Amino acid sequence: MLKFITGNKGKFGEAVLMLAPIPVSQLDIDVDEIQTLDHKKVIAHKLAHALGHQTGDFFIEDTCVYFEGLKNKLPGTYARSFWEVMGAKGTHDFIKRLSSDRAEMHSVIGYAENKNKIHFFSSRIKGKIVKPKGTYGFGYDRIFRPDKTGKTLSELKEQGKFEYSPRCGAMNKLKKYLLANIA
Repeated sequence: MLKFITGNKGKFGEAVLMLAPIPVSQLDIDVDEIQTLDHKKVIAHKLAHALGHQTGDFFIEDTCVYFEGLKNKLPGTYARSFWEVMGAKGTHDFIKRLSSDRAEMHSVIGYAENKNKIHFFSSRIKGKIVKPKGTYGFGYDRIFRPDKTGKTLSELKEQGKFEYSPRCGAMNKLKKYLLANIA
């Protein structure tokens, strides 16, 4: 069975929905996270650390948020720490002080078949940081409104519309790979 290394029950629940009919189990182990702005390096390091504790195929996912008003560099890989300090209202209030409310979310999945066979799948989505709306989801879902939708990710997910999520885009690529290559 494919394992998803995450302590986030929300992410795990979404993965089960997005990867069906592929069976997925949650593995909550603490993996080391390096501090760098390079998203792929963060995932690669997490995979290497997890490979020291886990056999069999598994994947790790990480989503970053980049604010145009911060030169599309931050909070980036520090998105979770930023969120823990600022929350939805604080982030929205902060963005209002910047030159732009534009943002981009970027999800990367690192999939390890074994220590010698590692694959990366990613997806990006552009939008705006808006006043919090919706009750579904976690993290930036309530304040990120993808372009051309008129609704936050939270509002869209309440309606079962996961296709606007960058995590969904990356999961779909992983799913396509697994269905084509893993028996």
